[in-house]
Amino acid sequence: FTIDNPCGTCRGRGKVKKSRTVEVKIPEGVDNGMNLRLANQGEAGSKGGPAGHLYVAVSVAPDPFFKRDKSDVRCEVPISIAQAVLGGSVVVPTLTGQVEMTIPKGTQPGTTLKMRGKGIKELNSSRRGSQLVTLNVHVPDTLSDRQKELMEEFATEEQRLGETGQSSCKSHTFADTVRSTVDRIKQFIKPSTDQ
Repeated sequence: FTIDNPCGTCRGRGKVKKSRTVEVKIPEGVDNGMNLRLANQGEAGSKGGPAGHLYVAVSVAPDPFFKRDKSDVRCEVPISIAQAVLGGSVVVPTLTGQVEMTIPKGTQPGTTLKMRGKGIKELNSSRRGSQLVTLNVHVPDTLSDRQKELMEEFATEEQRLGETGQSSCKSHTFADTVRSTVDRIKQFIKPSTDQ
């Protein structure tokens, strides 16, 4: 049949093009390039039929600190020379807050430590990835007189151990060498208790 007096807005088609804003719930674990389907949120159906679906393409903005690797996240954290040699702890930002992480003694530059369960939740799963923390040993640009004195003592001790075949890169660890050097220095600077 024909409509004698069609609607001036829709021209008798029963629908008009119109834009609107919809709120989209982003599921945990969604990744870049994924499509989210919003049922019946698309174009109106013809002849009174159901509306189509709206597909939303997800684009994840990069983070300045975290780098995503599937369900894992990577980051880099600076530590001091003393922390690397003697061990200690450092506060690391995670996706859910700050966590104190233990640094093993003798940690080498570029060492990566894993924090299980601190990564991204996998889509449609209860499993979480890990956070991989790469430790960057910070070398100071300037030293105090005391720090310079200690480092010179350390260098002398390293040379002595190398000449006797006991260099830290062989039978001694770097951490053991530093501790030995620090102990020797303490003997020289320990205040006298004699009356």
